[in-house]
Amino acid sequence: MNNIEQDESGTKVWVQLEWEQVDAMVVKELKDSIEGTAQMVEAAKSHSSWVHPDDAEHNLKLLPALFLVYQHWAGEEAAAELKQQVGYEA
Repeated sequence: MNNIEQDESGTKVWVQLEWEQVDAMVVKELKDSIEGTAQMVEAAKSHSSWVHPDDAEHNLKLLPALFLVYQHWAGEEAAAELKQQVGYEA
């Protein structure tokens, strides 16, 4: 259930979300981050697009960490599916 309230000045809106809604938002953002990072890793490996060497090195370290957090929020099965989808091999 969403409750929307305004303060006295009418400039702020507060939204109350259920835990499941927050979880779904976190999972979606993590998935988007993983997909974008995986694309940059692939671009750096294949030289299909220029990626700054520092970014390429950082993304190689970042991807396993993102997957670890994603697995915590989305579960092992979803993490395995996403790894397959983006072609990630640990």
